[in-house]
Amino acid sequence: MRSPSWTAYVDEAEAAVLTFTQSEVYHCAGDTVMIPFTCANCDSIIWTGPGIVWTSPSGDTVLVNMDGLYTAMPLSLSNSLYCAGTLLAVTVTDPPPPAVYMDPSDGVICTGDSVRLYTDAEGSDYLWTGPGTAFLPHDTSIWVHEPGDYYLAVELYSGCTAANGPATVSFFGSPVFSGGASGVLCPGGTVQLQVEAGPGSIVQWQSPLSGTNPVQTVSAPGTYSCTVLSCGSSWNLFYNVVLSVVSADLGWTISLFAKARRSPSRPRPVEPATSGCLPAIRCRS
Repeated sequence: MRSPSWTAYVDEAEAAVLTFTQSEVYHCAGDTVMIPFTCANCDSIIWTGPGIVWTSPSGDTVLVNMDGLYTAMPLSLSNSLYCAGTLLAVTVTDPPPPAVYMDPSDGVICTGDSVRLYTDAEGSDYLWTGPGTAFLPHDTSIWVHEPGDYYLAVELYSGCTAANGPATVSFFGSPVFSGGASGVLCPGGTVQLQVEAGPGSIVQWQSPLSGTNPVQTVSAPGTYSCTVLSCGSSWNLFYNVVLSVVSADLGWTISLFAKARRSPSRPRPVEPATSGCLPAIRCRS
């Protein structure tokens, strides 16, 4: 008697592949947002998360109203059997402040020039505000020539905006020595030399000093110099240190008297409070 034979058929289904189109989904408080994604070979998607308010019957659309972590399991259907794809997760979160950059990075407006402000934040509209009443373009990048504080608000979607600032833009000023270009050195003392220059400036001290620190302390008289590189130009600054000659009129008068032997016929002289016998001396140092 022959044993019965069996034939098995294996049906290989093509797996569903889900891809989130954003690494993070931004959500403003009180709003309901849709999580964007694409899914190849998907027949259904199973969603989990803290704030799901609605999903379509097949799961190809999901709306949420809370921040948190959401997971999606894509499924493909073959011969009434489901084949699960890779489980993925996406974060729904408050929008961060949009990054604001300046070019040049110090925000200094060199003579006859301007400063570029820009962002890499993604949004549907860009609102720049700053000093004055000049119109600022609704764009990811603008050029400005007025000093002051600038702010950016990016509309992520209707009713949801993220803002940042200020980005401070300033006029260029020629480098100078703080307090003037000369100082008096008291005996045994020191004098501090400080260069005031705009952001990004480079100070190079000349011999006998050295280095790039804008502040130096000296203890000897002389002329000190440095070169300042700023806004594409260079300046040579000189500082003169002079030694103080102290000459103070103290205004003191000292009377000195010598006491003489008294004879019987001479009366005793009246002595002043300070006694001595030398002429008055005015003291000077």
